[in-house]
Amino acid sequence: MKAWHISIISKRHIGHTQSREFYQIRNQTNEGHIARNKMDTHANMCCAGANWSLMELTGEICDVNPFLDTYQPITEIPVARCCTVWTNHVDSQEYLLVGDQMLWFGTLLPNSLINPNQICSYSHEVNDDPFDLSRDFGINSENTFIPFDTTGTVIHFESRVPTEWEKMHLPTILITGEHWKPAEEILRSMRQSRESVKMRTIRSLMSGMMKRQIRSVTKEKARTQIE
Repeated sequence: MKAWHISIISKRHIGHTQSREFYQIRNQTNEGHIARNKMDTHANMCCAGANWSLMELTGEICDVNPFLDTYQPITEIPVARCCTVWTNHVDSQEYLLVGDQMLWFGTLLPNSLINPNQICSYSHEVNDDPFDLSRDFGINSENTFIPFDTTGTVIHFESRVPTEWEKMHLPTILITGEHWKPAEEILRSMRQSRESVKMRTIRSLMSGMMKRQIRSVTKEKARTQIE
């Protein structure tokens, strides 16, 4: 299946207590794997593919149509918090990009699909217009600038699957927020104040760090029991 323009058919909440454990989730990715993040507004939620790692399930699942209604729908795609490592080639600094409200495809999706509107809604500045020479071409956050590249008409940037150590220690940039309902979004609404965005970012990152630390301890306990 070469066309991956994702549209959501249905979204439902199955509850955290009913959501599957990580080891049961299909299409887990491999540390170090590099792939592209393609800008695509036809994917109305960001889709984490082979270059992202699963961090946390929301308890929601979606049924989606890839590109056309004539294709067989893909069912029970988890909504999750995911992460990937991007390297700034100017100074070789690596960052952990964390995305909330992403559809988890894993290895089923060779390259990830990123909806720039979902990033903009979290008050990052995104310019995915290669003909707009008045602004830098890429994602401008308070921490750094992520430049885009082009291959033909495809706009993208590369990243890779992080290691467990990198999840805990790399500088983190949250690129999407905890709330995203594509059918209800008003894209040209007034942007939130920079102060409110800062506070929301701090709360989300602190929550994410705590959950990652708890998960790390849980995994270590499970590993010890197995050994």
